Amino acid sequence: MGTTTLTVDEKEANQQGLLAWVESINERLGEDPRSLPGPVLVIHPESMDTPKISTGVPQLDYIAGGGLPAGRIIEIIGRPNTGKSSIATSIAAAIQEEGKNVLWVDAENGFNPDYARKNALDIDSQFSLLKPCFYEDTLKVIELAARSQRFGLIVFDSLVMMLPSKDWDNKTYGEDGVVGIAPDLLQGFCTQVIPLLFHSQTTLLLINQPRRSITPYGTYDHSWHNHPVSICLETTQIQEEADDPYSAIQVQVEVIKNKFAAPYQRTKLHITSNGIQERQLLAA
Repeated sequence: MGTTTLTVDEKEANQQGLLAWVESINERLGEDPRSLPGPVLVIHPESMDTPKISTGVPQLDYIAGGGLPAGRIIEIIGRPNTGKSSIATSIAAAIQEEGKNVLWVDAENGFNPDYARKNALDIDSQFSLLKPCFYEDTLKVIELAARSQRFGLIVFDSLVMMLPSKDWDNKTYGEDGVVGIAPDLLQGFCTQVIPLLFHSQTTLLLINQPRRSITPYGTYDHSWHNHPVSICLETTQIQEEADDPYSAIQVQVEVIKNKFAAPYQRTKLHITSNGIQERQLLAA
């Protein structure tokens, strides 16, 4: 089949036609029910540009495709003691270096100020710490933070530690209407907050842990939640010096999902009680 090349005038006429169609759709749909600025349907390419944010570690930036996309949902998943919070702290410090604020949701009640400072995170300014009670409270605060456009990064550490208020009220798991509340809450929340994050250019970083399911066909690991993320990093501990508790653990980080670059890229990091060694060497 032959190709058809539009002239400059034809391209301009075609673009005007597309703009007119978009305007008619926006008039039909009315105002955005999510209280977002701008029309429901857009066509301008500049409105879809996605700037990148640094992780603070060149190796991580490289495997992620030049950094993490701003205004998107990012997930770090891995078993305990595989460097998830350390990587999140490094990303938060890099965000602060750009002059932006960080909101840290400490659901595990394990945030360590001294360790954060060693990773160059300024907890005295450009930083807010939230210790929520229930899942619903956390999601509401994150939504309000995204709407405020005051934060460049929101860290949720971690998903598996939050308890929905209904679970607390029932006191017993397994009652009618209780099973699966948390995944349903997060799924609906992510769907609602995605456009808010995009318009405010606020990145939401979720820290998660895999769970093991037992089926007639054997056991397998899977993410506790099924939610839309743009990039998912999986951390795995591959080496530890048992004789020396102060030596570095070696962690493999793999991009298992990436909407902006090729997935399945890997790198190795060394993490000590003072943080990620690769970041410290860069700052030295």
